[in-house]
Amino acid sequence: MMNNQVYVEDGNLILSENILLSEKEWSFINEDPQLIFHFDKEIIGVRIQLEFTKLIEKPFYVKVYYRSTEENFSENNVICFNRFFPLKSTTDVIFPKNVQDVRLDLNEENSQVFIDHLLIQPIYKKINPIEELHSIAFPYLQKDDQRKRVLIISHDLTNTGAPILALNIADKLKNKIVDILVLACSNKKPELYNRYIDKNIPVLFLDDFYKNEYCYFDLESSKLEFDVMFPLLIKMLKKYGFTVAILNTIVSGQIIKFLKNEKIKSISLIHEMKNTIQTYGFEDYGKLVAENADFIVFPDEIVLKDFKDLFSNINGNTFVRPQGIYLDKDIDRIYSFEEYGLDLTKPIVLGSGTAELRKGIDLFVSAAIGLCEIDDDVQFVWTGSFGGNIELKSWMEYQIEKSGFSKRILLLPFLSNPNEYKYLLKNITTFWLTSREDPFPSVVLEAMKFHKPVIGFRNSGGFISMARNNRAYAIEDFSINSLINETKCILDKGSFIDWNSVDSFIEGLSLDEYITFLNELIIE
Repeated sequence: MMNNQVYVEDGNLILSENILLSEKEWSFINEDPQLIFHFDKEIIGVRIQLEFTKLIEKPFYVKVYYRSTEENFSENNVICFNRFFPLKSTTDVIFPKNVQDVRLDLNEENSQVFIDHLLIQPIYKKINPIEELHSIAFPYLQKDDQRKRVLIISHDLTNTGAPILALNIADKLKNKIVDILVLACSNKKPELYNRYIDKNIPVLFLDDFYKNEYCYFDLESSKLEFDVMFPLLIKMLKKYGFTVAILNTIVSGQIIKFLKNEKIKSISLIHEMKNTIQTYGFEDYGKLVAENADFIVFPDEIVLKDFKDLFSNINGNTFVRPQGIYLDKDIDRIYSFEEYGLDLTKPIVLGSGTAELRKGIDLFVSAAIGLCEIDDDVQFVWTGSFGGNIELKSWMEYQIEKSGFSKRILLLPFLSNPNEYKYLLKNITTFWLTSREDPFPSVVLEAMKFHKPVIGFRNSGGFISMARNNRAYAIEDFSINSLINETKCILDKGSFIDWNSVDSFIEGLSLDEYITFLNELIIE
């Protein structure tokens, strides 16, 4: 029955051990499943082609033993690697010498998997894994000297500020005779993935690289798959015309040396400030950016100053360019928020962003409770996820519940529909920026564009630049009382915002001009 699912070119399956079959279900037992193959003549490697009928959820620890006819299989002659197999996969394994016998241990753990078929093909001469990666995983990619090709590297695809900026950069550049490939460092909560697909922009997740269709291993590279395959990917992309990379956020700095090794120009967009870099341990990434990036772009002078305070050795050219605004004021229809318990006819205070301590979700909740105690009508909405922080979410909900204002203080998920968010923004009374640290928050620019007064902490980051000339209320840092008092004054008497100053400021922040600036760096 095994022979009905295992095929060998120029050879035979001579032995299987510790594998039980029931139709297409394979059970690995005794923590040592083995398939032994003999080939008609000497080979230098094998190509393992697997097709599963059900996706496996955990990586396999694969061992490929090799021997000549006069040898025994031993731990001295084995190539080991982790492989998270997609439904269809090709894995090339190259040996350090010619052999005729190969033993494949697909997984060292007992498990059940559903395999349609396994094809083992001999490799008779050394291969070029870059060409194999291209032909198997990127057959559509052809050389084209007429178009510029740019990598956009985003730390993740969550529906938050920096990833949304990356999406808009990709979309705008695509229209400037530029081919785009997005490399996402993390596939955790890829909320923007479908929007990339809708815009016909391909995305590759780097933390799941060993889930990709093609992988290559030899004795020298038999280690973590990212370290093996990512350099091959970059070499292949460089060969096919990707000569520039835009790295969005400091976390993307983890791969900048790979780009420099292939002489791919790097444009690093830094959105993190000093305390964020230190708190989350991003110093190593920042050092790599400072030493290796060709161009480093900051949204505000204060972000540049923080970066220079941390990293004295900056080799690339630095620029300060705000990213502009990509949310227009057009709304496709009327939206109801009754399902959330929100009354749009009453005053609303809005906060938006990932619900975390850096963004001040705790300050937002505490100030909201305080204002609810002295104002009977005002409602509060925070839109944004807790990023998996169940503890923080639980305590915030607990605090709201104990206050007795659960119907007036609402914690909503991200509103993924931009039109729904714009309709909410249109109907709020004021916007709170409760961030302890925020470089140049787009949510503030959007509120300003909709002529909504914004209150934020004076020294939290780029907000101080936004608030100049009576464009917003810059209050004492982290003062809940100041936040309550200023908001109550706006509710009772209106705001003193200079909307002409706001309009002039907003008009000067053009996303198209930002894209033109990036395009100039690309072609420089």
